[in-house]
Amino acid sequence: MGALTSPSVIREGRLLADVCAKCLTALIREDPEAAIQEMLPLTVYADLPQDIGERIEQPFAAAGDVVVIPKCRDPKALVPNSTNPGELYFATWHGETRQMFLPQGRRGLLSERGVSLVEVLLVNIGLVTPSPVWTLSETEARVAPGVLGVAELEGDRKPGDTIALVGRELKSISLSAERKYAEILRLAETLLGPETVVAATAAFATGGEFSFGLMAQAVTAAASSWTQSPKDVLMIRVQFSDVSLTVTQAEAETKLTETSTLLFEQSYGQTFLQNKDVTSIVYTLPHDRSHYWAFTEDHDAYEQIRADGLSAARSTGLSTTGYDIIGVLFPPIAVGNGGLALVGGGGGLSVANCG
Repeated sequence: MGALTSPSVIREGRLLADVCAKCLTALIREDPEAAIQEMLPLTVYADLPQDIGERIEQPFAAAGDVVVIPKCRDPKALVPNSTNPGELYFATWHGETRQMFLPQGRRGLLSERGVSLVEVLLVNIGLVTPSPVWTLSETEARVAPGVLGVAELEGDRKPGDTIALVGRELKSISLSAERKYAEILRLAETLLGPETVVAATAAFATGGEFSFGLMAQAVTAAASSWTQSPKDVLMIRVQFSDVSLTVTQAEAETKLTETSTLLFEQSYGQTFLQNKDVTSIVYTLPHDRSHYWAFTEDHDAYEQIRADGLSAARSTGLSTTGYDIIGVLFPPIAVGNGGLALVGGGGGLSVANCG
């Protein structure tokens, strides 16, 4: 063991790890499927010296929020994931947001809160399989608690069963149960609502493999509770330090009323904007328009505007609790999209006044 941790070996390991990380970063962007095949087994990660392990991809299992952003302008030029040029995926956990790349079979995912995310992370990007049943070998299952920080397998493994990571728990499940669970997750991901995947995973964790009917019911109920209920919305008016917002409170309220009417008609009365609050104050952002325009991606610009707007409003004592949707209305920034929402629910909305 001493030879493997000698200074010369560690130096060579660092150089090799840096090269591998750069190559895998490029592969994740170009071909997520191929990148998965290049992942090291969990047993190898467990044995790596800390200094080496920190330089390469990090396997992880965490609960986070997924945001799916459709691209509205020249998507092929903007989206580095060439195999899926029409959408961008972002995931947030532990207070940090990173761009995610998904294997082909997981695309089409809607925005969700509290999704179980696993696979690998490299600096500011990740390769993820949202809400999977991650099948592990017996050896990998033994090191998974230390590498991924998940709970150890409870009970004995049944003959013929596989060991899988479900959410953040190791379980012994049958192959048929694994397939059925994956089917219900795919159903969950096609339904609107920020909690459908969470409902599926929770039902599986509590009911085991014999409760697929209950799982499907939980998923449908979670989707219905979001799409078939009125929403309370707060619209915060903000402006850049060098560009004022020209939309009045009354004009914004009128637009929300028109939007509510449209939602009511198109949903056959299932959903509408119930309480529509627009701030009387126009809050000033901490930067001028050029600061936000400098962002490479419009998603990043809008997210920063929304974060700065919320911070400015809350610093004056404005309460943002109790709302299903919180929006930020700001002057045009000429970044491309007219607005940004968390598709499939989740309550985030940024709207540019496009005149």
